[in-house]
Amino acid sequence: MNGVTAQGVEVARAARRRRARAAWYAVGVALLVLAVWAVWRQQGLVGRAVESIRAAPAAMVVGVALLPVVNWVLTSAVFWLLTRRLGPVGAAEMAALVGAAWLFNLLPMRPGLFGRVAYHKAVHGIAVRDSAKVLLQVIAVTAMVACMLAVVCIAIAGIGATGWLGEPLLIGTAVVLCLLPPCMMLALGSHPARAADSAAAERAGAVRALMLAGALRYLEMMVWAARYWLVFETIDHPVALWQLGVIVVASQVAGLLPVQLGVREWIVGAMTAVGGVLGIGGGALPGMTHGLLADLINRAAEIVCSVPIGLASAAWLAVRRARSGGDDRAGAGATAGGESDGQVQ
Repeated sequence: MNGVTAQGVEVARAARRRRARAAWYAVGVALLVLAVWAVWRQQGLVGRAVESIRAAPAAMVVGVALLPVVNWVLTSAVFWLLTRRLGPVGAAEMAALVGAAWLFNLLPMRPGLFGRVAYHKAVHGIAVRDSAKVLLQVIAVTAMVACMLAVVCIAIAGIGATGWLGEPLLIGTAVVLCLLPPCMMLALGSHPARAADSAAAERAGAVRALMLAGALRYLEMMVWAARYWLVFETIDHPVALWQLGVIVVASQVAGLLPVQLGVREWIVGAMTAVGGVLGIGGGALPGMTHGLLADLINRAAEIVCSVPIGLASAAWLAVRRARSGGDDRAGAGATAGGESDGQVQ
């Protein structure tokens, strides 16, 4: 009887979780529709933005459209670095898993996330709790490098505001400061540490994997910064460097929330308007509606990229799984943890 009762409680909890996810998804869709409406009602702004996009250099428009693909590649590399120590996951296989999840997470209940976890368990023998640990590690790494990027942007903005350096020196200083965090993490992640026993070697390998993942995550945020910079430039409302840093960090925080649609648009819009609220930069900086428009353009570019990549990835995985005949797990026990050095290969 107790077993039946416990099973009923678990079923009820699962049903509540499904209802909660459905409710969050509905909220996200409503926020997305509201963001589109808020921008569309500003017909003058939309018209000027369309004209500016048409007049923008083709390279800038192509960058806005295709840089999400670079984000996909870097995200796949981050998950691969942190997962390959748990099972024999190939780099191309992880890219396909992340690509499929990228598309299917746009649907209710985030089936892409759960599908990826289920795939790892079925094919590689990776326990659900281990996949959850990888996700938590990615979240922790994201928070760490977001803080680093915020500090870098504030430092560059502060140096520029003093007027001590001329433009060439300021650009050089900005490049050095931007590249310093990933270079440090790459150095730490590439250094082979000696360990007295296997447990210490495993811990050292985990730390190196986290450092390498952090460096790649930081580079991914730099790609996000390039995307937002390009979008604001193409709509002829450039942002200040400090404002760009705030927007990028805010967008990454939004990506950690349970709602994937709608929320990021409004967070980016609000962070874009921070300059006006604080009186920094005068009236030249873009405001809330410009931020909404910029993120809607980024969202559209992501959808355009995610549909072919997601469908092709899902088809490739299905064919690969069918050809393997379920034999993928045959060597899982022998090879799991075999790449504990955390090196990029």
